[in-house]
Amino acid sequence: MPPNSKGSAIGVIYLLYFLVAMLGELLAPRRLVVVGEMLNIAAFAICITVTLLFCGLFKPVNRNLSLLAAIMSLLGSIVGILGVFHLASPHLSPLWFFGLYCILIGWLILRSAFLHEFWAHSWFWLARVV
Repeated sequence: MPPNSKGSAIGVIYLLYFLVAMLGELLAPRRLVVVGEMLNIAAFAICITVTLLFCGLFKPVNRNLSLLAAIMSLLGSIVGILGVFHLASPHLSPLWFFGLYCILIGWLILRSAFLHEFWAHSWFWLARVV
């Protein structure tokens, strides 16, 4: 799959994650608690899928940071799933892990854009010299 279409597919799955998570959060406090909690678990499953896709996408940029970001997101998802079943400590929030995940993914996106621009300009100048 070409890189642009792979990124687009990940974006669509990520959008699906947000839609399912928001719907789950809207339904959980109401009388549809079971449906809301099932949607929350589905959202965490989609989040794990997006995490693994992002890890593969950003591995060429920086393998270690990509792996660290994936670990943070997976830990956040695990804490979130345990929270749905009331098995996690109330003091441990998935947002601690997802915050670090977002920072790392943001850094990888900026790094990827910088490398892309660097190589695009390098080829441009190399073509002019030759």
